[in-house]
Amino acid sequence: MMMMRHLIRRYTTVPMSNVEKGTKFEHLTIETLKTKLNIKSVRTGQCNDKGVDFLGYLKLTQKLNLDIVGQCKHEKRLLGPHRVREFEGSLLQYKNRIHHKNLLYLGVLVSNLGFSKKAIEQFQSSSLNLMLCIIDSEREELTECCFNNETIKNIDQLLIKRNQINKNDWAVYYKENKVN
Repeated sequence: MMMMRHLIRRYTTVPMSNVEKGTKFEHLTIETLKTKLNIKSVRTGQCNDKGVDFLGYLKLTQKLNLDIVGQCKHEKRLLGPHRVREFEGSLLQYKNRIHHKNLLYLGVLVSNLGFSKKAIEQFQSSSLNLMLCIIDSEREELTECCFNNETIKNIDQLLIKRNQINKNDWAVYYKENKVN
């Protein structure tokens, strides 16, 4: 009997910590963005990461890449406008560190649940190139993705389209050429 209790205790699952959940969500995000939007990135997230969880690129043309700077938020509620403002600050720090004035970049903020109305207003009014994504961590799929007005203005002819028949298929287009 004592041996059985030991085995049961030994194999029961221990709840994941918030750090473990966040790390798992970062890995899921990187894989999902790669398979759905052809964004190639690597995880940078760790202590003192200055708000940047992953860096990567999206190949737009043979000679043109779009640099990707991303942050993941796995939380129990919709993200508020303060999270968008925090990410804007992280993105500005990143841009200043790499010293490229003409850098073609896109900041990607990813949530597991979504964004509040105020967060979306903050996102749309931002002067930075931003994209919001929702990745359902339970189903492990990209459910929503959109650019803000500044991105549409600055990166002319960059589109994300969702297949109307198979809602799980996404494609990125630049100047009418399919990127993925």
